[in-house]
Amino acid sequence: GYNVEEALADLDFIHSPLTVRSWRAGDLFACARGLRKVKALLLERRIPPEQRRLWPVVVSAGQVVWMRGFGVALPFRRKLPTAAAVWIEEVGMRDEGDGNPAD
Repeated sequence: GYNVEEALADLDFIHSPLTVRSWRAGDLFACARGLRKVKALLLERRIPPEQRRLWPVVVSAGQVVWMRGFGVALPFRRKLPTAAAVWIEEVGMRDEGDGNPAD
C-alpha cells in the first residue's frame, strides 16, 4: 500500500476526466528525481516486458497523475491536509460469489 501522500491527488490540480490506461511511449512521470520517462522508470525497476507492456497509469489532461508502484506524481499530490482530494489506489480483481450479476 501507499502512504497517504502517495495516494491522494489534489483536486485543484486535476482536470476531468481521469482516465486509466496503459502507459504510452513518451509518457512522463514527475518523481523525486524530476520528470522521467515512464519507460525508463519501468526498466530501472526491472519490470518484465510482458508486464511492462500493459502497466497502468491514470492520466489527466495528457499528464500522468498516478502510476502503479509509484503512487501519485509529485505535482498532483495533495499539498494541504484540508485540500479536497481523490484517493487513487489499485485494487485487485476477485471473484464475488458465483460470478452471476446481482438481480
